[in-house]
Formats: sequence, structure tokens, C-alpha cells
Amino acid sequence: MLEFKDIGISEKNLNGIVERVDGSILLNIRKIASGRNNRSYCLCTRAGHEYFLKVYFKHPKDTRERLMHEWAFLRYAKKTGIKNVADPIWMDENLNVGVYTFLKGDKITSDDIDDVKIQSAMDFVLRLNQSEMFAEAKSLPNASDACFTPNDHIRLLKTRLSMLNDLPAGAEVFDRAVDFVNEKLLPKADFYIFKAQNYFSATLDDVFCEVISPSDFGYHNSMFSKGGDIFYFDFEYAGRDGIEKLICDFFCQPRFPVSNTYLRQFCVGLESLCTDGESVYQRVEVLYPLVALKWCCIVLNEFLPVSMARRHFSDSEVAIENQLLRQLQLAHEMLNKF
Repeated sequence: MLEFKDIGISEKNLNGIVERVDGSILLNIRKIASGRNNRSYCLCTRAGHEYFLKVYFKHPKDTRERLMHEWAFLRYAKKTGIKNVADPIWMDENLNVGVYTFLKGDKITSDDIDDVKIQSAMDFVLRLNQSEMFAEAKSLPNASDACFTPNDHIRLLKTRLSMLNDLPAGAEVFDRAVDFVNEKLLPKADFYIFKAQNYFSATLDDVFCEVISPSDFGYHNSMFSKGGDIFYFDFEYAGRDGIEKLICDFFCQPRFPVSNTYLRQFCVGLESLCTDGESVYQRVEVLYPLVALKWCCIVLNEFLPVSMARRHFSDSEVAIENQLLRQLQLAHEMLNKF
């Protein structure tokens, strides 16, 4: 049974939230198994309504404004007329919580992915970037780890790699991670950074195409509605970003990999958002390995103290050593793909 101390919000504050958003009282609350960074719950009220409550992670060494990014993005999405996302209802910066409409649906599996689902994802991005919304879009913050230029991608990868210099040594699983970084990850990173620097030698600091990105976008953050549409959710990293990063992240994120057989289709489908003449697909081909290597680093983040704290915040019952072994194995599998 859930206790208020496990939620991180007092009973008084929780009842106050329900009164504000529903004019009713809290009947019960249940934990939802969702993301790896935050705590999510379903609030059930005496009036018979359900709401999605999200308690966002904060740490002195992780200053990302997850709540404000998600709130701003959802307000913007609603202004574009997008209906297949949750409505932002209420938020409190001091409590670091947001309340949203409760989306109901079924999980999407890898067997469900086809041209229609890929088109749905493309349509979502296209609607976010309608030309008549350009002025409004400028008010959105940059996406987390935004990359607008080739050099941004290179710098981000180097930053992610440098974070792994702080991997603690001693326990066997940590020693194995250190060996993997030094013997496998770093040499491959050096090779693909050199390749990108050569390809973009005259345009390393040029912005090719800026878009509004859901960020961490993929079918791991989506579900089928009862009507058969696809709901998208979890936008705590969303904002302005380069189109190449949006596309590469969509295909590289490890929780629900999308087959690269759809990569060209996805690039061509979003080319209308760009005004430059160079093919989006050509740029993505060169930057893709840098983004994939970045995701290998992100997978290994769980070896770092701040990420461990974030993981424990979202799920206090996780078995840390088993989780680290799974992450290391996943990083090996990802790196072996290219």
C-alpha cells in the first residue's frame, strides 16, 4: 500500500492538488510503472475522475527543469491543435509536480511497427512545426542536450565520454565498465568524430535546420488509444533542437529501437521542414554514429552517482547490481551494431 512519504508529497498537499484540479477529494492513488527518472501516479477522485500525477526528479548535480520543459511543450502542442497528447492541467514548481489528463491505452510492441506507425510519428513532428506557429515556437526552451550544428554533436559526445571518466573502480561490474569504455567505446568514438569532422570540415558550426522536438521521442513513450490512434507522452526533455538529432534519437534510443530500414523514409518525410538544399538523410548518415555512441554513454550513466540516485527515486526497489549488468550488456549490444 502506498504511503505519502513514498510519493514525496504530504497528504495535505496531495488533497490540496485534488481540490484544485477536481473540486473533489482524493479517493485513492496508485503507482504507475513508467519512466526511469520520475515517479508517476494515477489520482482517483470521489467525483469519479482520474488524473496523471508526475513527481519530477531533482538533484543539485542535475539541474534540468523537467517539469517546465514538459509543461511548456504540452501547452505549445495544444495550441497547434494536437490532440493525441495529455492536457496540462496544473503544476507547482515548489512541489515539482505536474497534473495531466490520464491517457488510457495499450502498449505498442515491435511487431506493431509498420509504415503507418512511422507515418504517425512523422505527422506528429510535422504538426509541431507548422509554419504559422514559428513565433510561438521561439518561446520554447532548447531541448535537453540540443544539437544544432555538427560541432554540437561532437562536443556532446565528448562531454558524455568525459562523464564516464568518473566511473568508480573496485567492484567487478565497475571494472568491466571501465574496460569497455577504454577498449571499445573510446576508439570507436575517435574514429567517427574524425569522420564527421572531415565530412563537415567547412560547415562544422553551421545550423542546418532547427525544429521543435519532442525529444526522447519513440514508441517507448507512446501507446494505442482505444480508438486506434497513437498517444505520445513524456516530454520532459522537449524543446528546440536540430532535426538531425531528433531523427537519430528516434532510431538510436535503446528502449524501443526502430529498424533503420525506415531511416530514409523518415528523413525524406521531414525534409519539408528544412530550407537548405542538402539532403537531411546525407547529414543524418554521418551524424548517426555519434548519436548512437552518445546513447551508449547514456546507457552507462547508471554507473554514475547522480543517475543511481535518479533511478532509485523512480524505483526504490530496483536491484542495483543486476541493473548495472543489464546496462553494460546493452551497451555492448548497441556498440556491436555498427
